[in-house]
Amino acid sequence: MAREEHVRRWSSMGGSVEGWIARQRQGERGPSRAICPPEDDRVLGKVALRMPGHASSATSCEAVVPADGFAGELSYWLLPAARGRGLARAAVESMLEWAAAATGLRSVVFDIED
Repeated sequence: MAREEHVRRWSSMGGSVEGWIARQRQGERGPSRAICPPEDDRVLGKVALRMPGHASSATSCEAVVPADGFAGELSYWLLPAARGRGLARAAVESMLEWAAAATGLRSVVFDIED
C-alpha cells in the first residue's frame, strides 16, 4: 500500500507504515477498518468514519441541515487491483450499519476526491 501513489496521495501513512497502522488501531478520529476479500485476510484497502469533531469541513456543507444533527465523514480507498469487485460497497455498508447501531450518528458526508 505504501508504494501505491494513489494511496499515498490521500493517506496519512507517511514514511512509517507501522506507525500508521498503530494510529488506525487507536481510532482517535473514529473507527478505521481494513478491507479484505472474503476468501482471505489480505488487506486491499481501508474504510474509515471520522466522527463529529474529528471530520473535515465537508461535514458542514449546505446539504447538512440542522435536523440532520452532527455529521460524520466516511472515506475509503482500495488498491487498483481490488477495484470492481464490490469490496468497497460492502465495506461502506458495514461501516454505516455499525455507525447507526453503535453511535446513533444520523448523517454521514462522503467527500469525494478525484
